[in-house]
Amino acid sequence: MKRPGRSGVTTVALIDDVPLLHAGLASLFTDSSSSVRVVESLPASGVDVALFDMACTARNPHDRLGRLIADPRVRSVVGFSWSADPVLVESALIQGAAGYLSKRASADDLAADLRRIHAGELVIARELDGPRDVARLPRLTPRELDMILSIARGRTNAEIAQELHLSINSVKSYVRNAYRKLGITRRSQAVAWAASQGYSLHAAQG
Repeated sequence: MKRPGRSGVTTVALIDDVPLLHAGLASLFTDSSSSVRVVESLPASGVDVALFDMACTARNPHDRLGRLIADPRVRSVVGFSWSADPVLVESALIQGAAGYLSKRASADDLAADLRRIHAGELVIARELDGPRDVARLPRLTPRELDMILSIARGRTNAEIAQELHLSINSVKSYVRNAYRKLGITRRSQAVAWAASQGYSLHAAQG
């Protein structure tokens, strides 16, 4: 179960980024009265927010994002970048990210956005060129996204069921839900959607 940090404080981990940025982010919130506490790595006890710059991961950033979203130690995963392609922002939100924030933000703005995310809001930084009407974005669950990507990579329902240790009826149910959310009806459309969102159509590597 994903649990928040101690009351009143949002714990934050910066994932797969350069050490200098880790130090800089931590220095923004050194005041003992700060409502944000930056940790050096992802602790066993978990964090409220994991900040992840997809541009810093050279291979399969969507797969890495998906693993973070599924990680029980992380309450919310948030994109964190100097700038971002609108398609990248949108695909991260569809995949389940809780927001997308800018590395250019001031300490006050960043803290305010992190508190909003901790409270359950979906936040996109004003500095980034992302979708404004986020309420209209389809929000796939991690399992639904597994279905779409498996289909896009050429898997049959039977193969998906075997690989993910699910019944064939469960696979069909997840696929129906994912298709409904994306407004598609055919496998060819699932392939086109995955490609348009920047997902690798090759089998994910561990």
